[in-house]
Amino acid sequence: MSKNACEECHIRHGKIAARALKEREETKLCYLCHTAMASDIAKLQSQHTALKDGKCLPCHDPHGSDEKGLLKKTGPELCFVCHQQHRL
Repeated sequence: MSKNACEECHIRHGKIAARALKEREETKLCYLCHTAMASDIAKLQSQHTALKDGKCLPCHDPHGSDEKGLLKKTGPELCFVCHQQHRL
């Protein structure tokens, strides 16, 4: 996004952003650039449910982030977006 490379993911002149994606399936879209990631993930012994379900966007913001890896938040803050925080 910072390089204004919209066409890496989007088709030029798309009227509706979601329909203008090069791939409708999330992982297929991400793997257009992150080619080795598919095989790396498959080798993991344990996978987070979102990752196993092919969901990248709950944790990553493809349009930009100040966090490493385009994460939406870091540390436990990211986990608590989906998971309920319990007091010990």
